[in-house]
Amino acid sequence: MNEHSIASSGHEFKAQVMEHFAFLQKEFGFEPALDESSAYTHRLTFRNPHSDQLVEVLNEFHGVDYGFEVNIHLASSSRLLDQRNMVYYRLKEEQDGEFSYLAEAAETLRSVLQDGV
Repeated sequence: MNEHSIASSGHEFKAQVMEHFAFLQKEFGFEPALDESSAYTHRLTFRNPHSDQLVEVLNEFHGVDYGFEVNIHLASSSRLLDQRNMVYYRLKEEQDGEFSYLAEAAETLRSVLQDGV
């Protein structure tokens, strides 16, 4: 997918993220997602008030950005690159319009959380 098609599919992307990552609330006690999207980024963040964990699911589609990421870090810390744990990524050139990679990303995150990261 190119950056224009990724940008125009934001509503569908967010709906798919909510579906695939619903386990965060059901299994791990995270709060509902906060939509922090901007002009060139679709960003949904899930905060766990009991563990201070923040899961960031984002897709950056500006011409110089890389694509999709799932990151975990402490909610009380800043979001600097060196303070987050990237658990999954997909380059924008490797994304598809059906967002099939979201299922794999969600399962990877589930495994990481079950292992206690």
